[in-house]
Amino acid sequence: MQELFYAAEDGYKLRAVYFAAAAEESPLIVDIHGGGFIGGSADADAKLCERLASETGFNVASLEYRLAPAWKFPAAIRDCVAMIEGMRRDASLKFDRTRVMLIGSSAGANAAVGAAWLSRVVSAMVLNYPWLNLACNRREYLPASITDEMMDGFVRMYCPERCLCKTPLATPLNMEAEDIRTLPPTLILTGGSDSLRVDGMAFYKMLQDGGIASRLIEYPKARHGFIEAVSAETIKVDEYTSEADVAAQTESYEKAIGDIAAFFKQSASAHVRR
Repeated sequence: MQELFYAAEDGYKLRAVYFAAAAEESPLIVDIHGGGFIGGSADADAKLCERLASETGFNVASLEYRLAPAWKFPAAIRDCVAMIEGMRRDASLKFDRTRVMLIGSSAGANAAVGAAWLSRVVSAMVLNYPWLNLACNRREYLPASITDEMMDGFVRMYCPERCLCKTPLATPLNMEAEDIRTLPPTLILTGGSDSLRVDGMAFYKMLQDGGIASRLIEYPKARHGFIEAVSAETIKVDEYTSEADVAAQTESYEKAIGDIAAFFKQSASAHVRR
């Protein structure tokens, strides 16, 4: 693992952790962490990135973007675009510039859609339990999921100007058809015990209607954040989580890793054939 540093649009120094592949000119997977735009870090997803590097044989980088409330919308998305472009310009990194793929979780999935839309250099994308509607957080609550009140709090810190929350960059579910058609092939993962599953399902329909190669996989017992919690080894038995719950999240995680790795390898192969 190595650290990378690149300048944001305003010169601010941004950081990433990078796992280099053994073979030069392998694809690059770029991870964008979750945390409601107010938390998370590149290091928090390091174990997930290391696992993806092992499963795919690809280069993997975990990005660290600036967080709210100090930095408001669209700083996180702009930082991700700047980091992607910084890595593409960095001659010391030996990856295939035509096969840059994104994976984002929750708020990170929101940023991934925005980064793919703005940069137009992404060849494939995975969205884990994506949060794609900042304009309205009135969803049916499911047990052990993230609440409307929590998401409202995230929005107040990240995008306090309510009119901006309705823009497609903040709420990808408001993207127009012509914008959807600029997006790459996409895999969406949802959890059966996650209130945000409706965002992923709605966006999948938009991608399908727009003619984008896409797939939706739901893990019936999975909670919001199960991929990050299991990979970072923060999931444990407590007053909310039984041993059976831990086992269910771990099983869902292992299945998800297999599905993600297979999607990335298939996407990379298909891109080469084109």
